[in-house]
Amino acid sequence: MVDAYFLLYAMNGIKEEQISAARALLEGGAKPRRFNPGARRALLIAAVLVGLLAVTACSAILFSMSQRRAEPEERFAVSFRSGEQLITGQWQAGLVLEFQGAEECAAVHFKPGWLPFPVEKNHPYPIEEGWYTTLVSEHVPDAERPEDLRGKTQAFMATVYYAPQFADGGALLILDQSPGQVEEETWGALQVLKYHTAHTDPESREQENNYLILFSPAEGWIIAVRGRADMETLEHIARELEVEPTGETVKSSDFQNKYAFMDVVVG
Repeated sequence: MVDAYFLLYAMNGIKEEQISAARALLEGGAKPRRFNPGARRALLIAAVLVGLLAVTACSAILFSMSQRRAEPEERFAVSFRSGEQLITGQWQAGLVLEFQGAEECAAVHFKPGWLPFPVEKNHPYPIEEGWYTTLVSEHVPDAERPEDLRGKTQAFMATVYYAPQFADGGALLILDQSPGQVEEETWGALQVLKYHTAHTDPESREQENNYLILFSPAEGWIIAVRGRADMETLEHIARELEVEPTGETVKSSDFQNKYAFMDVVVG
């Protein structure tokens, strides 16, 4: 990887017109000119830098994410499995995350560095030496939880998704249509969305859900950390995640469904 400070150091003393001339030469749109040795050296360095910056820019951002509220008349074809039953239907949605980019990316898994309480015991999804692609907390009884997280069925959960699944006209959805405000942040190389919803369930109980979505524009993975815990707790979980590639590749053709939803409990 090219060190950014090295590039800045190398650019010191190179004039803007020399970089422009180098770019023109690289693009084949300029005729060779005579330069004195110092100018020739500067032009050569400028040409190398232009090439390096172009390659770095292309390799750094392979995917993009945008978010919007769904239109009331929109319906999304989403299927999910509940136990042994596959449920398919046309669903309304609240928040829609759309992605553009390459058709494949590296698969990843994550290892939590901090959780409010342990979840490994009897975890319903596979765990490989502490590494997860899906992490849930609903199976942990209240007696093994801190008092403030008792009675919250899905206090927290985290799932890996991939931009190539959605890049061809699909979307990652939150079906909950409760009003909510999206906050956008940047954590180093990651694009981060925070989203809060509140609604009343059929038994007249207030339900509040928080979502914190990590997205890597360079690598194409998405990790949705969400639950009924407060946003501060979810952020602590998210900031302590260790994310590594599994050595496998994910392709858009691996997915039959171009839509997925990440609602708390059912997502």
